[in-house]
Amino acid sequence: MKRKIIIGVTGVGGGVGQSVIKCLKNNYFIIVGLDSKEDATGLYMCDKSFIIPQASESNYISRLLSICKKNKIKFLFPGLDTELSKLSSNIDLFRSNGTEIIISNKEVIQIANDKLATYEYFREENFVKTRLFNKSNNNFDYPIVIKQRKDGCRSKNVFIINNKIEFENFIARKDLKFSNFITCEYLEGDEFTCGTINFDGKCQGVICMKRILRNGDTYKCYTQKNSLVEDYAIHLMEKLKPHGPCNLQLKLDNGEPRAFEINARCSGTTAARALCGFNEPLMTIDYFLKNKIPKIKITNNTIYRYWEELVISKSS
Repeated sequence: MKRKIIIGVTGVGGGVGQSVIKCLKNNYFIIVGLDSKEDATGLYMCDKSFIIPQASESNYISRLLSICKKNKIKFLFPGLDTELSKLSSNIDLFRSNGTEIIISNKEVIQIANDKLATYEYFREENFVKTRLFNKSNNNFDYPIVIKQRKDGCRSKNVFIINNKIEFENFIARKDLKFSNFITCEYLEGDEFTCGTINFDGKCQGVICMKRILRNGDTYKCYTQKNSLVEDYAIHLMEKLKPHGPCNLQLKLDNGEPRAFEINARCSGTTAARALCGFNEPLMTIDYFLKNKIPKIKITNNTIYRYWEELVISKSS
């Protein structure tokens, strides 16, 4: 019998890591879950699991590399934005020890992880206008969006400010580090999430889904065939040139697509896309193992999310 390939997934306490697990769980792989917290749900969804340091800790890379070597992890999928910078700087180290990190190079990660840098890079590509937050400047065309420049997740610390009074109340807060915030123009209308798969500087496929958010997470999404959005996503990807999965978020402004965020990784919607024929983790592994260019056939589906209980027995 053919030996199973061992896949590592980090950040399995969150939606991204759990999405990757769902995409690969029934495809004859051994899944190794990795997280810094013992109560991370995804640890109990995997064949093996390990507690690792947080990416900010000095022994993060050495501990993760040791686990990859001892467990012969062939591919490693990151599940947290906070890990991407360190992992992208250590691609060659992991590769020389037998593990391929599914990640773009550090230049791409630096652009995608910094929302102001993303805007500057795509300034001429109809990207949503973005600038550094300045609490001394309240001369805006309201409403505006204020959010974290780096290390944001879901809708945490994302604020829609409708007028000067709300702005004054916002800057009076003592619990926020304003140096890590940006302001963006606010766009009305439906939000789209686009999954893309990219190899060798080419976007090999894109899926467009309209999504409805609850507390920053997608809880309903619908496949949308929209050649204008798809062509726009392909154009942005072939300028950025990420490697593997890359996620793009946008809105339509007077019928024109305008992106406002790019995540150079899998996303929390990755598992939903797989149910529609766009399995990014599996396509990535097939490319690395077989040099197989994806043949994509997207089905027109509506995906609803729901909670499912996972029971872990406690020893008495």
